[in-house]
Amino acid sequence: MIGNARWVACAITLLVGIGSANAQNSQTSYFDSNGTYRPRAHTSELLPNAYWVHKDLLSGGMPHGPDAFEELRRLGIKTIISVDGIKPDVESAERRGMRYVHLPHGYDGISKERLMEITKAIRDLEKPIYLHCHHGKHRGPTAAAAACVSAGWLPPNTAPIILKIAGTNPAFKGLVATATNATPLNPETLDELQVEFVPIAEVPPIIETMVAIDEVFDRLKKSQKDGWKKEDQANGLLLNEHFMELSRTESHGVHGARQPEFQELLRQGLEATGLLERQLTKLEISAANDPLLRQAINDTMKRVSQNCTQCHVQFRDNSNGQ
Repeated sequence: MIGNARWVACAITLLVGIGSANAQNSQTSYFDSNGTYRPRAHTSELLPNAYWVHKDLLSGGMPHGPDAFEELRRLGIKTIISVDGIKPDVESAERRGMRYVHLPHGYDGISKERLMEITKAIRDLEKPIYLHCHHGKHRGPTAAAAACVSAGWLPPNTAPIILKIAGTNPAFKGLVATATNATPLNPETLDELQVEFVPIAEVPPIIETMVAIDEVFDRLKKSQKDGWKKEDQANGLLLNEHFMELSRTESHGVHGARQPEFQELLRQGLEATGLLERQLTKLEISAANDPLLRQAINDTMKRVSQNCTQCHVQFRDNSNGQ
């Protein structure tokens, strides 16, 4: 009897702990006494830029590694929706009893059809849901805001608030337009919508290459912040290889990819990443801490970043003409 009593006490303590961890997010109202809507920040080093935009929907950045997926499990997440182009880590999610759904979209806004699919997903799939893009600042918050409005979970005037708090860049005019123009959908329309929710969606090869470029460049930016290391040459080489692959990748179906302006920007990017790779190679074989070389590397990083930004503004962020 004593042993059983102790077991029951432990079970009750565990359940209370789980309930306390989720209590903040189980509240139904996200409006203050003045009627102002505010998403709730979920502070986490494992889930970047995470916000509960609704009691059933957490928006944030891509979960990396087992600890991030463990945190999602502890939060009670049942479904993970990725709107990023990168291949989701389905195995890590399924191992912890979570379902992955892949519904990628670009920086130029969300098509009507894709928004309907995302809305149906948050409405019908098991909750709570974690919806993410790569960094959790642009595409993810837009999808979360627009889908919450489309599902009737939140009023339309809350969508711009979500984007502002998440830090969505207003230069992504297509994303801003998607969120601000979202309106509630007829539930019957969603009922009739036939969608096969898949864990990994097919994306064009050029998009896969661009996703890979983003990942490598993120690693280089982190290394730059830490002061550069001799081992960074490998990432410099990989970045240049990805640009060469991009120049070989079939570009049909991607806005402007065959235009002379795009090809010229790609040529400039290939030239800059080639220079960066050579500079990082010099750093690797150099025993001295050469400040001039490190400054040259920083200057080339800026050149690569400006090249990417210029290309994004012209060919990625506004491909709908918005």
